[in-house]
Amino acid sequence: MTAAEAAVALEEAWLQQHIDRDREDLAGDERGPAEVGEWKRIPQQLATTGGVYAPRSDAVVQDELAAEAEEELRDLEMELER
Repeated sequence: MTAAEAAVALEEAWLQQHIDRDREDLAGDERGPAEVGEWKRIPQQLATTGGVYAPRSDAVVQDELAAEAEEELRDLEMELER
């Protein structure tokens, strides 16, 4: 993903958050602000590295994936103990 593509994705996330702001069913949904936050972070990362964004090289994404894998492993271990 290039910086220009990330900037477009950020604009789309802002627009979607704006569109969703009046929906009662999404009042407590944290996904919109979190998505905007992610898309703000990615162009900043690209600006400092000057490269192309790849989730495999993103420390935040890798930390999230590791945490998810650990949680899945704990869940599996708990199931096996039953």
